[in-house]
Amino acid sequence: MTLPGATGPVTQIAAGFGHSLAVTSTGQLYAFGDNYSGQLGSATNNGNETANPTPAPVGLPAGTTISTVARGPEASQTLALEAPSAAIPPTISPAFPICAVSTGGFPGCPGLSVLPPPGLTAVSLTNKRFRVAKQSTAISSKKTPLGTTFRFTLGAPAKLQITITRSAPGLRHGRGCLAPTGKLRRKHAKRCTRTLTAGTLTRASEPKGADSIAFSGRLGHRALSPQPYKAVLGASDAAGRSVPVTLAFVVVPAPK
Repeated sequence: MTLPGATGPVTQIAAGFGHSLAVTSTGQLYAFGDNYSGQLGSATNNGNETANPTPAPVGLPAGTTISTVARGPEASQTLALEAPSAAIPPTISPAFPICAVSTGGFPGCPGLSVLPPPGLTAVSLTNKRFRVAKQSTAISSKKTPLGTTFRFTLGAPAKLQITITRSAPGLRHGRGCLAPTGKLRRKHAKRCTRTLTAGTLTRASEPKGADSIAFSGRLGHRALSPQPYKAVLGASDAAGRSVPVTLAFVVVPAPK
């Protein structure tokens, strides 16, 4: 069987009685057979099972590649998934897709789309240098203590995590950077910098849109020691995780 215009060998096939699918190594999707209900990614009902016996390329939006392909009986038809990235699998809505899908859906696939991970944008701190306040920072509630404030905008309701890290000196061991020990010093191990996690703030459900979280410089009741830190913000929901955003800040000592 010939795939017109195909580049690269076929790496996946999903064959069935009514229609079949083939995917090339370059992510091209070919479909052939029955198209009573848009199985081939087209709104045209071909009326019988032999009207499209030759594999035809399915039109995909620019930049789309197919990572997974499967087909089922007449009721479930075709499922073709676009992966936004290797680390973020797509989430399909509704639970039982009825035709070939990609970002935005194909003609003949009303209401069917790939849901993107929540967007996390406009992230900032009101104060990049501050002293630790007396109030504690709530670890997982919506309590609003005094201190600096993380500001951000969410593209969809999501769980938000803010991981506070600091740098510490270390010594190289293989590909890792370990805490300095006498043994490593005697081996004249090379110096390196370790990243240590001071703690994580979690907000289980933040609303869509502009929002803020106050930070007193304490993780619960524990005050951060005066030194530079980084805050890594990330949002997640059923569709996946946002691209993390890192902010730098410095905790300064209280005046004597």
